[in-house]
Amino acid sequence: MRTNVPPAINIEYMNASESEAIVSIELSEENLREQITNMASRDLYADNIIEYDSNNTPGSSVVSAQPMEYVFLIDCSGSMSGTFMENTRRTMSLIMKSIDVGSKVIFCRFGSRYILKPEQNGQAAVDDEDDHNDHRRNRQPRVPKMRDANWIHIDDEDDEQEETIKHYISEINANLGGTKIQGPLLDILQLTQDPGVYRNIIILTGGSVTNTKEVLDVVREATIRHEGYLRFFSLGIGSGASTYLCDGIAKEGRGSVVYVLNNDRIQAKACHIYENAYRKRFILLNSS
Repeated sequence: MRTNVPPAINIEYMNASESEAIVSIELSEENLREQITNMASRDLYADNIIEYDSNNTPGSSVVSAQPMEYVFLIDCSGSMSGTFMENTRRTMSLIMKSIDVGSKVIFCRFGSRYILKPEQNGQAAVDDEDDHNDHRRNRQPRVPKMRDANWIHIDDEDDEQEETIKHYISEINANLGGTKIQGPLLDILQLTQDPGVYRNIIILTGGSVTNTKEVLDVVREATIRHEGYLRFFSLGIGSGASTYLCDGIAKEGRGSVVYVLNNDRIQAKACHIYENAYRKRFILLNSS
């Protein structure tokens, strides 16, 4: 690997309108080390909004960001009761109105157990009763192999789909016990991902977990494995949200993190998370 060589940037436009391009950047060893060293967080919108730049991911090409995949992991543990849960439902309604036609969506409510909507192949059916008894926890089996995902394909002319999404959002309640995120996260990562399609995993949580390091290891390894096409975003709600967990998810997942202490700001800040997830990324193609 050469050292002390300025970065070489090549832009190849895909069409005459120059609306899409492949950007390749050749870095020397010294440049590459500087890129990695400078991955510190940037405060984009103030109010504790931090973005971690996924541009430091080598090895894949730039493609159109549409359609995108969105997986929402929504904390439905007891710590989310009251105003936090009311605002979460309003926030999800707002985000769903912004997602582009053609994008794909999965909801996952989690606590001591978790519920995926739409239901996924291989997942046991569960009801929505309060989860306060040990025998009700973690009823869903582990999925041993990759499987095709069952998505909501966003169609703004499908009135029945709109009502289904409203129903899913209305089911978001603080009735699933404690806060265990690793199980649903591992299952979601088993869902097959189409080549060249960005998948954004957006986590809304108001608490903490006992195995944060293990969760962050899962996030980091998955992000590296998908070479820039998988990103994680976190929205910490309330003073009880773990900064270790939320910051770590965004950093290891090369996404963004937002903290909401003032309840009436949750919708605006969630919009920033969605905008960051929606934004196209330039990915490094080569290093030499």
